[in-house]
Amino acid sequence: VKGIAENGRDEAIVHSVVDLAHRLELGVVAEGIETGPVAQKLRDMGCAQGQGFLFSPAVEEPTALLLENFSASW
Repeated sequence: VKGIAENGRDEAIVHSVVDLAHRLELGVVAEGIETGPVAQKLRDMGCAQGQGFLFSPAVEEPTALLLENFSASW
């Protein structure tokens, strides 16, 4: 997703994949979100979940499990 804020072709590809997933009633999680403009474009496309350095650097497995369990309780 890195280039979607600057490159119309990249944006078209990602938008098509998100749209296809929604039409197939699949969840979509964007990976590799590093900037605010990329996150906003993904939100505008209807991608409700994402991960990347914009939100947090990589974490070790115990921390990841803790975060997963915490978010699941919401």
